[in-house]
Amino acid sequence: MGRGKRVRYYDYDWIKVIATLGVFLYHCSMFFNPFPWHVKNNEVDTNGILVFSLFLGVWLMPLFFAISGISVTYSLNNRSTSNFIKERLVRLGVPLLFGMFILSPPQVYIERVTNYQFSGSFINFIPHYFDGLYPNYS
Repeated sequence: MGRGKRVRYYDYDWIKVIATLGVFLYHCSMFFNPFPWHVKNNEVDTNGILVFSLFLGVWLMPLFFAISGISVTYSLNNRSTSNFIKERLVRLGVPLLFGMFILSPPQVYIERVTNYQFSGSFINFIPHYFDGLYPNYS
């Protein structure tokens, strides 16, 4: 594989920025739309937010898959496959493990206690963190 000169694609950068903003707005809208979510506000009219959520929900994941495929292509032009895999494991694996074992347990604990799916301390909850499928929240 040939190694080329690195070129910055500013239009591609802006697509990533706008897509990330779309994900942020989509998750903010989950608080108000009628879909099941961790925390809900059922006091507002959700019709406009529902249309917004459905529109973004249809486009965001395919857009991120396309962005990922383009990024892999560009990345493999500048490094070997083995270096690419090592870099991905570090850049994606470390944050994934950190999120799974440090960030998510308190969130799941608070949600389960709030929904009366668990009673006890956080320390007592830790051995049950991976028990079963994620519960259906309403």
